[in-house]
Parts: sequence; C-alpha cells; structure tokens
Amino acid sequence: MVKKIFNNTLITVALVVTLLIALFLNVLNNTYTDRLTASLKEDVTFIERGLKDSGLDYLEGLNSKERITIVSSEGEVIFDNRKDSSALEDHSDREEIGEALESGEGYARRYSDSLGVVSIYYAKALSNGNVIRVSLEADTVTSLLVRMVSHLFWIVVIALLIAMFLAQRAAKKIVEPINKLDVNKPIALAPYKELTPLIFKINEQNYTIEKQIEKLEKRKEELKNITANMNEGLLVINAKEQVLSANDAALKLFGIKNPNPKDSVYEFDHSRTFMEAVKKALKGEASSFEENVDHRYLEFMVAPVNVDDVISGATIVVMDITEKRSQEMMRREFSSNVSHELKTPLTSISGFAELLKNNLVAEKDVSEIGANIYDEAQRLISMIQDIIKISRLDEASSMGEKEEIELNPLVLKVFSQYADKAKEKNIALKVEGEAKFASIRHLIDEIISNLVSNAIKYNKENGEVDVTLKDLGKEIEITVKDNGIGIAPEDEARIFERFYRADKAHSGQIPGTGLGLSIVKHAVSYLGGAITLDSKLDKGTTFRVVLPK
Repeated sequence: MVKKIFNNTLITVALVVTLLIALFLNVLNNTYTDRLTASLKEDVTFIERGLKDSGLDYLEGLNSKERITIVSSEGEVIFDNRKDSSALEDHSDREEIGEALESGEGYARRYSDSLGVVSIYYAKALSNGNVIRVSLEADTVTSLLVRMVSHLFWIVVIALLIAMFLAQRAAKKIVEPINKLDVNKPIALAPYKELTPLIFKINEQNYTIEKQIEKLEKRKEELKNITANMNEGLLVINAKEQVLSANDAALKLFGIKNPNPKDSVYEFDHSRTFMEAVKKALKGEASSFEENVDHRYLEFMVAPVNVDDVISGATIVVMDITEKRSQEMMRREFSSNVSHELKTPLTSISGFAELLKNNLVAEKDVSEIGANIYDEAQRLISMIQDIIKISRLDEASSMGEKEEIELNPLVLKVFSQYADKAKEKNIALKVEGEAKFASIRHLIDEIISNLVSNAIKYNKENGEVDVTLKDLGKEIEITVKDNGIGIAPEDEARIFERFYRADKAHSGQIPGTGLGLSIVKHAVSYLGGAITLDSKLDKGTTFRVVLPK
C-alpha cells in the first residue's frame, strides 16, 4: 500500500509539473509571437512612408532582417528583397494577401516542421492598390523547449526529488495505523472514519468463517472415505435427501450443467427404483441396481454414510456400462448370426452329401448335386473370409504396406469382375474422373468391390451404377451411386452392422452374408476416412467415401 500511495503521488506531481511547463511554454510562445506581430506592424508603417517619399528605390537600399514583398492587386510579385520577384509565383492565394486586399490588412502563420520555425506574415494594402507584406521567422514551442531543455530538466528533477520525499513520508504516515490493526480481534474504533465500514465487514467475516469451519469439519468426517478423483459419477446426500456434493462425472451422466446448492437428489433421477434405493440407504441398507436412462445403461451403488453410529446421509456411485452392455449384446448377436449364417450352407452341404452317401441320387443328377455342394462350400468360405477380415480390422492389426494406386483402372477391374451379374439385369456400369494416391490396395479394392456389388444386387432391371472419383487436394472422394430399390430411413442407422440385411423382403432371394458394408465401414475407418450414405426408397442410394491422402 505504501508503494501504491508513493507511486500515485509521484505520478500526480510529475503530471502537474509537465502540465505547468507546457502551459508556460504556450504562454511564452503566444507572448513572443504577439510582440513580433506588433513589431512587423510598426515596420510596415515606416516602410509605407518610405515608399511614398522614394518609391521602390527606398526598398532597394534598405537593409532589413525582415523579408519585404510588394504584391499587386492581381497577385503579381512586384518586389521581394530575398528572391527574384520574376521567379516567384502568383501570391493572390496567400491568406494574408487576400485579407489585406479585402479588409486593408492581413495576418498569417505558417509552420515548418523540418526547420522547427514558424513564419509570421503581416500584410497591408497601399493606397495605390498594391499590398506590402513583411515576414519574420520565429521559434516554435518545440524549438523553445529544445533551447530550454537543460533548465527544464533540473526543474523537473528537483520537483520529483521533493515529491518523492514528501510522498514517501505521507504514505508511511497514512499506512502506519492500518498496519497496526489486528483483524482477528474485534475493535470498536477504526483509525480512520473511512475505514469503519471495512472494520465491521471484517468482524462479520470472522464470525462467518468460524461457522463455516465448524461445518467443514463435520463434512470432512462425512466425506473421509470418499476418493477425490473418480471416473464414476459420485453423489453425496444428507439425511434430508439433499445433494451435498456432485462430481463432474455425475453432472455429465445426468446432463445437469448448473446445479443449485442442496438440490433434491431426485433432480438427478426420479425413477421409482432410484427413490427406493435412496430410502433404503438412509435407513442403513446398501443396494445396487441397473437402469436404462436416456438410452444408456447405468449401474448404481447406493450406500449409507455413518458418522458416530448415526446415518447422516448416503453415497451414490454411478457407472456408465452402456459400452459394456453394447459389447455383450454385439457378441451375443454376432455369435447368433454367425451360427445361423454358417448353419444354412452347412445344412445344405450335409443334406446333399447324405443323398450321395446313401446312393439316392441318379447318375445324371450327381453333377448338379456336386455343383450345389461346391456353391454352398464357396459361400461358406466367402463368409469365413469376411469374418476373418472384420476380425483383423477390429484388432487393428497390420493390413499391409501402402502403395501408389490409380483408382480408375482399379474400378474398371472391379467392373469386369461383376460384368456378368450386371449383364443379367442389364445394368450399365460407368466410372467418371481419375484419382491417384498412396494407400493399402486390397482395402481400397474391398471398399469399391463391396459397394459396386451391393449397387448391382439391389438395383432394378435396366438400372445404372455410377462411380465418381475426385481429387479434393488433401483427400480422395469415391462416390458409388445407383438407382435401385433404396434403403428405408429406419434401416440407415443399422446398415453397417454385421449380418444386417435391410431389405427383408428380398434378403432371401438376393445372396449375401450381410457383412459387405460392415467390412467397408471398418476398412474406411482403418484408413482414417469417413463414409456417408444418402438414400430414398425406390429412387436409389449413394455412398460417399472420403479418404485422406
């Protein structure tokens, strides 16, 4: 505080001194300029008399420190004692000349920043219509300041030294009684009248702090068994079912941004199961349960808090187990789907094999039965290969080295692989654009093959499949568009799930494992890209894949 008072006082003195010096220089400059102007007027009077007596010859022999100029009423310079009058430009635009021609006399100042001087002009109209002008150069405020800088420096230094001494002394005197205050003990009188409200505030604060310390000591006992940093949500409530503490995880789980102090715990969850668990905890009974909240699975563990054998509240630990449940469901669904999908071709193979084993097939049908067994075996192999691909992508294991890939020839190669299937439905295959980038070839092949295969499978007779390639600079865009049966809006969210078949009506007729789009999504994700779809029933579907270069 002493330093602040000292600094403020010193700054104030410095500003006052600076302001006084500036005012002094300004007054001095104005006084000096006014005197020069008066002197110029007197000189013009003498010159005017000389001109009447001797004409311009009077000026030729005149040795004057001022600049003397005679200007005609049209602005032509007739005489100038400093410069050749014939070389001077028209002076009718000069301020002082114009005023003299109009009102009889004129006055003007012109500054020169480069020379640090001001030129003062005084002009007077003569009886013959001409104008006589006399001018002098005077110092500006800046030049005056430069000349007086040494004197001003010592004035400022002495003023600051005196100010420093007085400011230091005053600051110490002001702060001394304040430093002697004991804020921990109430006092009746303040050292200054202005400090009386502050003293009363300090007394009130002391009382409030004492009460808060008592409460904090009690709460410390209540929370002594709780770990500070938890990933799980944690609520601590009192016996009145009010929330004493809620960590960030709990607020996030229940979507509460700005909780009010001592809110009812039922602001977080008002389900019957939750209410019963809280009631039990406040009676001394711990419990745990699971609950589905806003499409998330939450596990609750509610336990009473005992202080001195008295139940003073409860702790509620909440864990988000959505991912755990989702993974369990996915594993069960995957196992079920794999079992079901593998069972179908195995059943067919087993049935055909049994017919052959029991010689129940005519000689002419053996070839057809063998072909069916082969087709089902190929379907089984294809499914197993797809499952292995997804498993490898799930594990994020190395999928191979990157190499430079030209996408246009790769798409044409895929077209040739599916040309027969496209021909069966008279589907036109087209590719537009070219793109080249470094990536894992077999994953890019999987992405394009599966998207083109689906576009053909779920297309209409005489349909079209268009593949567009674009180089976006830092990314590559692959678009596969068809005008087939489309995808229902309710199926779009699940279309990339394993074994999910969107078109239930045709899924039995159209061969496939339901793993193609899942492989595409996993491959795109592995390559750090993104896939989106846009589809309308009976209008067609567009898949857009964006991959980083």
